[in-house]
Amino acid sequence: MFRLIKRRIAIRSYVFKLSQKLSPRFGKKSHYSIEEVTETARDADFSMAYIAYAHAIFCNRTDFEAYYEQLRVRCTYDDLRATVSRRYFKGIRDFDAASVITATKRTNEGNFYESGIGT
Repeated sequence: MFRLIKRRIAIRSYVFKLSQKLSPRFGKKSHYSIEEVTETARDADFSMAYIAYAHAIFCNRTDFEAYYEQLRVRCTYDDLRATVSRRYFKGIRDFDAASVITATKRTNEGNFYESGIGT
């Protein structure tokens, strides 16, 4: 249970906070590199335990799969994005980094969806 809560907190931080750190640092892009996401998360003291979710949110499939194939881990791009999309994007999986950045900027106006189910 504790691990699930930590994962939810990490994913929420990636969606709402990491998204807002990537844009000023590297410009607003539809996808960032694995290195850009990792470096930004590390420099800003985000949890690195669930960084694969941040990579799935902000990087493209090709880069994600090339990176994680070398590590021989069991996570998949589609599974991680499905978790994020259920909670934050009404199940829509074709979001990109630019749309996350735009959507989370509007959260102060109350226009962002967050489901209590999923993750």
